[in-house]
Amino acid sequence: MLKEKWYWVSILFCLLLVGCTGNNSPTTNLEQLDISALDMEDQLRKENAILEDQVKQLQRRPTETFMMDLRENMNISFKILHAMENNDYAYLESVSASGLSIDKVENQVVYMYGSQEVRLDFLKGIQLDNLEYWGSGYLEDEAGFQLIFAHYFEETHGTIYIDFIREDGRWVCNGIITNA
Repeated sequence: MLKEKWYWVSILFCLLLVGCTGNNSPTTNLEQLDISALDMEDQLRKENAILEDQVKQLQRRPTETFMMDLRENMNISFKILHAMENNDYAYLESVSASGLSIDKVENQVVYMYGSQEVRLDFLKGIQLDNLEYWGSGYLEDEAGFQLIFAHYFEETHGTIYIDFIREDGRWVCNGIITNA
């Protein structure tokens, strides 16, 4: 009988020890779950913000089509500037839109801008060491394309805008505006 009591006393003692160890009460566990959920929610918000930034960066990346159009129009622009420098009327006419003409007597590019005729003297003295690419982009739902250059001279610069449109499946110059 003493052994049987000793047996029950030892079991009760063990249960008391197990029940009294640690500070984990049910309310503490719930509080930890709430804090863990808040931490997880905060972490998910941060990760979501990072992913949204990455998506925006990917959307701002130029498409392959844009890069091809940029390359083509950039090359045409350099050739136009070279042709103006050398009075190469044949090349200028070959890359001119139907609404743009070349005045061979006055060495001018002539086109309509709105209801006004624009006459631009050939740009002279532009070399790669005084020319800087400033920007480009589509105009009018990708029907047009514009390149922007800075032409540096002395201690100042002028800006050159060269507009292109697609005619017969190829890019052609539709006008040049500058303060250079």
